[in-house]
Amino acid sequence: MHAFRLGRTVAMAVTTALLAGTALATAAPAQAASTISLTGPASVNAGSTAQFSVLVAGSATQWKAGISVVTTRVGVSSAPAIPLETAVTKNVVSPVPVNTSVSTTPGIYRVTVSLLEGGVVTNATSADFKVWANTAYSKSVTNTKMSLKMGKRVKTTFSVWGPSYQRGASAVVFYRFNGTKKFIKVASGKLNASGDAKLITKRGKIRKLGKYYVKISGVAYAGTYTTYWHVITIR
Repeated sequence: MHAFRLGRTVAMAVTTALLAGTALATAAPAQAASTISLTGPASVNAGSTAQFSVLVAGSATQWKAGISVVTTRVGVSSAPAIPLETAVTKNVVSPVPVNTSVSTTPGIYRVTVSLLEGGVVTNATSADFKVWANTAYSKSVTNTKMSLKMGKRVKTTFSVWGPSYQRGASAVVFYRFNGTKKFIKVASGKLNASGDAKLITKRGKIRKLGKYYVKISGVAYAGTYTTYWHVITIR
């Protein structure tokens, strides 16, 4: 078995023999063409590791792996990564971990593994996988605010600031008045391209204190979640 690390080249030795005082060059045995296979999960949640496996055989002396973006709904601010210390052993199924963080931009990414001989790529294979937004992270970075204007003739405004990858999602405000047990829908709208929204109630919809939360719908690569409750008080 031969092991080689990411981006390193292993020199191939040529042996010679002396026979009866005559130098004879011993030819290196013929080696099979390099082959490679790559398997892994179809999707992972942001914050977990996508465990890929690679099988390498043949005469390749070097390998390299990379991550590219296939599609996302927003610009990539944090991408998956393969640890530099990852090593592959020939003729043995070797793990190739792809790490994500809770803030990794959701979308579809491509893992590509290439084999090289003499610095030239001789074979390559790719596999795509989806990264889903971490809903706990989405919730933690979503902020809301309610204007303290309320009454029979007043329209109350709720502001929402969510992650940009949630753009286009519907946002619904649910409010529970003090002394009642049920949350009711009081306003709705959609998040803009930045993930923000202003949701305005009808006149007189909110006439007394209570508590509220906002439900954000799922979009491509990002699931549904609700914000934290907020208790409305007058100081």
